[in-house]
Amino acid sequence: MFTRPTDLSVATVAEVVSRTWSIDVDGIQYAPVGFGSHHWIVVTADGSEGPDRWFVTVDDVGPAGRFERAQLAAALGTARVLRDHGLDFVVAPRQRPDGDVLAGIDDRWVVSVFPHVAGTSRGWGRFDDPAAREAVLDRLVAVHAMPTATVPARTEDFALQDRDHLDHALADIDHTEPVHRLGRSPGATRPDDVQGAPGAERSPGGSRSDDAGDAHGTETSPGASRPDDDGNVHGTERRPGASHSDETGDVHGTEAAPGASRREEADATVGSWDAGPFGPRASDLLRRHCDRLVQRVGDHDRFATRAADDRSRFVVTHGEPHRGNTVESAADGLVLVDWDTTLLAPPERDLWWLTKEDSDVVAAYRDRTGVALDPSLLALYEERWALPDLAAAVAEFRRPHVDSEDTRTSWAALRGVLAAIPPDTAGGADGIGPGV
Repeated sequence: MFTRPTDLSVATVAEVVSRTWSIDVDGIQYAPVGFGSHHWIVVTADGSEGPDRWFVTVDDVGPAGRFERAQLAAALGTARVLRDHGLDFVVAPRQRPDGDVLAGIDDRWVVSVFPHVAGTSRGWGRFDDPAAREAVLDRLVAVHAMPTATVPARTEDFALQDRDHLDHALADIDHTEPVHRLGRSPGATRPDDVQGAPGAERSPGGSRSDDAGDAHGTETSPGASRPDDDGNVHGTERRPGASHSDETGDVHGTEAAPGASRREEADATVGSWDAGPFGPRASDLLRRHCDRLVQRVGDHDRFATRAADDRSRFVVTHGEPHRGNTVESAADGLVLVDWDTTLLAPPERDLWWLTKEDSDVVAAYRDRTGVALDPSLLALYEERWALPDLAAAVAEFRRPHVDSEDTRTSWAALRGVLAAIPPDTAGGADGIGPGV
């Protein structure tokens, strides 16, 4: 994320890193890079054991966060297993003494620690070097060959993240019941009745990525690191009134309501379009595409149902092996970062990124693995990149928010996805957000 969380002090992050991983924190600086997680660069004291720099990530696992804690632990734990099995291109988290890869700050925030990779990062976009794309394919073939029984990764369920927010948002626009608005009423078309693949042609650059790979490298794009006056903190002194910790390394805050599920908590916070400056504009833009968007989400659901019925081809997948999640490392060559979306899923989940740029990847993958990629699944996973971006932006704009670099990025993502969906009626410009 480009902006630091207002309810989490840098001193608390430093204290958790120092105590949980026994890292002698000498300095810590916020790294405003990527999207989805918060990052800090930790510098260790001279003479301490291990690397002199660490890349620290803090994720929101609360009701409005991208992950549940167990889901994130399974994904990052899989990266650790891959690395331990000799896949040196996997930038995996450092384990705690008890083997876990996460440390909790409270019910919302969790911390993970990675080695800071010395190398050159790539930004978002197409691979400008075919050799780099080929190297990514080589690494994906190795990941996909990993026996699924050896990793803790969860299995793809084809659910759309933030679907409830999108459902309620569209229902607010045309005043219908949310469950019917997205084509899930009884008697909906069966998957076998649908021909072709879901979605429309869309450039991978049409939506945002999660955490950009340049966060891990020593070479970042100009202006990538802009700490403010208190971005550098020395020592590990805790702020007054900080939460207490136990021997597991978790810091304990308030307890969740008994029996309350994460989804139930999220359902209670679906919000409204007047929660911040981008809400009304987002509502107007969504209204222009409402009917076609409903049809597109319904098509996704039908194809996803069919894909979920066949798990015989599921492999270990990275989830987002685009250019922004690669670093050219001085020690290991091209490495893959950001394994937080790792799942057991069809190989098309990883390969659509590459086949979109070079159709020869389909034959190259078949030659190396014996697996023929399914064009309908490649299209489905491209759609599963666009729709969650849209739903996440809708969720953000229906919660209290301000005009910031992060919300402007979400606004660009929303416009990018809807640009590929023809409006329901002609006329009218989608406009731009406040202050943009």
